[in-house]
Amino acid sequence: MNGVLTNAAVQNANLRSAYPVGANLRGANLTGANFSFAKLRGANLTGALGFDSEQPGTDYGTGAVLPKGTTRTGRNPGADLVHFSVRM
Repeated sequence: MNGVLTNAAVQNANLRSAYPVGANLRGANLTGANFSFAKLRGANLTGALGFDSEQPGTDYGTGAVLPKGTTRTGRNPGADLVHFSVRM
């Protein structure tokens, strides 16, 4: 992604497994947004509303700025579902 979504309204968006690496989400409304297993490395969430930093598998890499200005690193625990297809 690596884009600017300053003050964007993305309530209840399903961003599971998304790659918003380096995204600028300052002041965005993220209430109810699903960021499980998303790659938020280098993202800036300063002032964002409703962000849940404990969603499973969210990857902060070497650092992402959270809504209150603190930096979070690493990855939240969580087992992703196995992706497969069934042929009939």
